[in-house]
Amino acid sequence: MGEKVRILHIEKSWNGHGPNYPRNMGVRIAKGDYLCFLDDDDEWIDENHLSVAYETLKQSKADVYFTNQKVYFNNECTFQQIWLAKLDSKIDKSTKTLINGAYPVTINELLSVDGFCHLNTSIVKKELFFEINGFDEHIPYEEDRAFYYRVIDAAKLIFHFPKETSRHNVPDATKQSNVSTSVLKLERMLSRLSFLNYGIVQRKNEKIRDLLKKHRMYTLKAISEELYQSGDYRTASHYANEALIVGFNVKWLLFTSWLFFRAIFENKEKK
Repeated sequence: MGEKVRILHIEKSWNGHGPNYPRNMGVRIAKGDYLCFLDDDDEWIDENHLSVAYETLKQSKADVYFTNQKVYFNNECTFQQIWLAKLDSKIDKSTKTLINGAYPVTINELLSVDGFCHLNTSIVKKELFFEINGFDEHIPYEEDRAFYYRVIDAAKLIFHFPKETSRHNVPDATKQSNVSTSVLKLERMLSRLSFLNYGIVQRKNEKIRDLLKKHRMYTLKAISEELYQSGDYRTASHYANEALIVGFNVKWLLFTSWLFFRAIFENKEKK
């Protein structure tokens, strides 16, 4: 491996470090101007990916470079229309300056698709990475989504290359050996709620904040429904009420009201 690869040994932690700690550690010793990320269970499938990205970034001086990826579950290609897969069809490239097939995109264009760019297909200028203080090491799940919104909020120039350059292997939910499946569903949603709350306050772009608010409402509803299924009506009522304040509709009002009275009844039963 010589000088091209350096293996770092991370000191043990009682509860583990989470995925963002080693990523930040790697960035601290990185010598290049741009950072590429690749999870250990995924792979780059385009042998020209890094060379094309290098030439494009050299000419454009962009802060960020996004591509697409193929998604596999149990070795079968599936879920083709997620992340930024639909973005290219929404772009009028006659108004864009293309470099090696890549072109600049705005925040509004990125937010026009219901997805985000996965880390495997993200290249970020190291200077920008340090500007946003790297990865948040307190986020145990969906840290890539949180990082994406922070990156596009701070970047001055973003380029998108619509080719599939990576293979992402979806974790098997029946196994507990990866981050995505080892965290309980409720814990995942609470983690998501935490970074959404923080993002709503910290992001500068109004459209990003609006999107985070919408996701916050969906997350509050999901937490409430999960707690309802577990029989914790009182806590479910609390989160249902928060979701109702964020996004009112009659159906959710009825559910929230039912939970409220069910929680009162439950409290009386305990007494």
